[in-house]
Amino acid sequence: MKHKDISIENSYKLEIIDFAEKCYRTNKSEYKRRGQEDAQKIKQDIYYGKVAEYAVWLMYKEMGQNCTKPDVGVYKTSQKSYDRDMTVNDTHHLHVKSQLLKQAQSFGLSWIFQKNDPLVTRPIPQDYVVLTLIMNNNLVRVYQPQKAKDLIGVYGKPKKRALQSTKVTLYGKDIGIEF
Repeated sequence: MKHKDISIENSYKLEIIDFAEKCYRTNKSEYKRRGQEDAQKIKQDIYYGKVAEYAVWLMYKEMGQNCTKPDVGVYKTSQKSYDRDMTVNDTHHLHVKSQLLKQAQSFGLSWIFQKNDPLVTRPIPQDYVVLTLIMNNNLVRVYQPQKAKDLIGVYGKPKKRALQSTKVTLYGKDIGIEF
């Protein structure tokens, strides 16, 4: 499997919209502290990140695998962590990353990570990165999971200078992923 396109049902989207709204309200002051003031952009980022997780979950369900459902609990900043997004068959820790098609068309296929994320700096053997591309409101392309330890040394600098001190980027061209 190079990739699989997954459709997202409206019932899931409604649940995710509610999650994004609650998440934003609970952590509004933290976003402001970080210089993020565009409420719509913040909610959109939360929404699409969770849509990607649902797509991965649905893909594994279709394949008959035992995958934990995406977490829609709302946590305060102090409760957040770099923990996995989901687990498959109690053995693979999935870390899901998303990118919007319009961003990919502008910047190339790429996914942003925190520089100090243990997934980037010292992954464990069970860690897998699942990259996704949000094709449109209903369709998500899920790429074949990558072993996180195989990605060490592949991360590059973000194109946006403002992100370079705290983030790293995984470029599709560097790992053989295309549209």
